[in-house]
Amino acid sequence: MISGPQFKAARCLLGWKQPELAEKSGVSVQTIQRIERLGPGHSKHDNVQKLLDTFDAAGIIFLEADAEAGPGVRLRK
Repeated sequence: MISGPQFKAARCLLGWKQPELAEKSGVSVQTIQRIERLGPGHSKHDNVQKLLDTFDAAGIIFLEADAEAGPGVRLRK
């Protein structure tokens, strides 16, 4: 499962502030703040999916933790 810090890292990797992500995704700034702080489990599935779709369209890939590294994000080539 993607964590709140991964959502924030994805946004920052794109150089977007929360209001810009809100505009692009149709999710409120307050919801974005809650997801980044508490994780996606504290929001409606539809809002989380909108954010994931927005990040996917922008080229974000969410990475799961493995034996050598924790979870992360990167940009698609």
